[in-house]
Amino acid sequence: QGVLSTLTMSISEAARTVQLDMMETISRLLLNNPRNQHEFRTADGYTRFLQLIDRVTDYSAKENRVFLQDVFDTVFTIAMDGNPERVVGNPDAMRLLVDLACTAASSEVRVHAVRTLHDLLTVNYTNAAVLQSVSGDTVFIELLLDGRESADGSQHIGAELVEALVKLLEYMIFLLSPHNLRPLGHALRSLAASYAAAAP
Repeated sequence: QGVLSTLTMSISEAARTVQLDMMETISRLLLNNPRNQHEFRTADGYTRFLQLIDRVTDYSAKENRVFLQDVFDTVFTIAMDGNPERVVGNPDAMRLLVDLACTAASSEVRVHAVRTLHDLLTVNYTNAAVLQSVSGDTVFIELLLDGRESADGSQHIGAELVEALVKLLEYMIFLLSPHNLRPLGHALRSLAASYAAAAP
């Protein structure tokens, strides 16, 4: 526990290459260890991950894109929690991805978070229920509804993020209940069409 607390508190101040090594070490310490997972959550470890990603402002540089991919690969691994059936065993990591999709400073990060969630659903369809359990569906629908247009007429969220969100939600609806939730799928497509119509 001492090692985990030290890593959590000091990761923000470490050099970029060291941060990735520290994340991988944290991932191993969290693996199948509810006690460490609770400690990491209590220490706001996931918030520190979010802040770590937000510190990078330019993802056009190759090294920054590689860093971003490595971070999301690690979060994916943490979410899986070593489950051989590929069912999410650490919902906190999935909740981090939802938070990143909603609040990250970079649109590229937000899109990447949504696509990583889609990957989690792809490896095992029951992960759609896990995403629902952390209110991912509700949060994303509210994001789409609230982000359609600001006071000056500009859009809060970009077309690429809208497309990724709609694809994720439609896939989630399909996996959970393709018949009972079909009207919601139609509503999502209508919402996406309204974004497209508003785009310059």
